[in-house]
Amino acid sequence: MARLDDMSALEIGERLRLARATSGKTQENACGVLDISRPTLISIEKGQRKAKIEEIETLAALYGVSVNHLLARDAVHVDLQAQFRRHGSLDDEARTSIALLNTMASASVELERLLGVAFSPSYPPEQPLLPGNIERQAEDGAMGLRHRMGVGLSPVADVVSLLENELKIRVFIRALPSRISGLFAFETTVGACIMLNARHPWERRAVTAMHEVAHFLHTRDLPDIYEADKLVSSTEEKFATAFALYFLMPAAALSVFSASPAF
Repeated sequence: MARLDDMSALEIGERLRLARATSGKTQENACGVLDISRPTLISIEKGQRKAKIEEIETLAALYGVSVNHLLARDAVHVDLQAQFRRHGSLDDEARTSIALLNTMASASVELERLLGVAFSPSYPPEQPLLPGNIERQAEDGAMGLRHRMGVGLSPVADVVSLLENELKIRVFIRALPSRISGLFAFETTVGACIMLNARHPWERRAVTAMHEVAHFLHTRDLPDIYEADKLVSSTEEKFATAFALYFLMPAAALSVFSASPAF
């Protein structure tokens, strides 16, 4: 653990802000346990006033983290929440799910550092959606990814392993609120992260995974909370839904099966 005197007010403030965001606590919650005003807390989080050790201890208890983690030099502090906050309003279930994704991403990066594992993925370049037929673009994109991964028209038995091994996407499977099928976020320090709902059957998780991969390939800077039962009208969501189905059930493969004497 680093000595408090060795860390700048800015670094400590940013770590406290990230810990608060990850825990789902509000600035009002933090002000309450410290018995300080909101402007004072803001000045701490912005590094304008250095937090005292007793304040850090109190906030660590509130945020459910250790003081050692907050002050450790090699600790990983990731803020995926900021991307989702820019994406729109969030309810409690969404915030809880995002916090879990943030925690898992941080732990994954920290474990790699402890083990000396170099994470240097070679992601395919982002390909923005173009004007025109969205379904055709989805089919072309899905077939292009299958070709890149070397699976052709073959069935994919384990989508998660394929994404982890071939695309180096961090995939986490955890219990989420039933209405949330999955989440996607991309941040340069941790890479692409997808979380799937462990409560859903594997077939649904496979569709969700590829839906989120579509966002990774074509709208990388837009985080996504995927609710399969929610009607959406945006071009990005229509593309992602079609992409997932074309990847998992290639139209060309279906045509071959239909032409077979066995069908």
